[in-house]
Amino acid sequence: MVTYAAKLLFYIPFIFSVTGLVRSAEFDEELRAALKKASGETLRSFMRSTVCMACLVLLCLTCWELRFPAIGSTFIFLMTMLHVLLLVAIVMFLLVWKLSMLRIEGLREWVGGLPADTFGCWPEITREYQATVSLVDEMWRRSGLSFAYALIFASDMVFIILMFVVSKADIEKFVSEIWILTIKQIAVTCAGLFLWAQIHSACASGRHVQRSV
Repeated sequence: MVTYAAKLLFYIPFIFSVTGLVRSAEFDEELRAALKKASGETLRSFMRSTVCMACLVLLCLTCWELRFPAIGSTFIFLMTMLHVLLLVAIVMFLLVWKLSMLRIEGLREWVGGLPADTFGCWPEITREYQATVSLVDEMWRRSGLSFAYALIFASDMVFIILMFVVSKADIEKFVSEIWILTIKQIAVTCAGLFLWAQIHSACASGRHVQRSV
């Protein structure tokens, strides 16, 4: 129960960051523009799949955690709050990540499709590049979202370490009660860091140097 309460505290910066981001005119404009493009249906399908999968996983996790012995109303309240915040965090992370990747990939395709001797449209490409950089920076850094997620990932890693300490002290308790929580924390942290790395990879590709931005 103490662990759940502590983890909720790490979500406070995330709440403020998301609140500021959804009120951002730049984020709202980019989301509307992305939905109107040809890739808009891809974004809708991606987010529908994300929400359905996240809800299914969290529902299964909730049912599993309700098996814990001696749970009370306080534990159920903390668990529910944590799972709701985790759902919002997953959906927001993947939405912002997908918007970033769509914008970057669009610029990469534009640059990659130009003839090598093209000169006249470079000022326009430069403006698009600057707009893309500003958008990605606004959604991740200036909104505080990257810091909030880094804090969540750090708390996940601390939780993982604590779980391994528990496993050394009481292997039977670890195997019977909390092993699946440890797997969930590892999966969420690794997936988040991998997707962050994908943004950098799209901007600096060793295999597609001509389309790197």
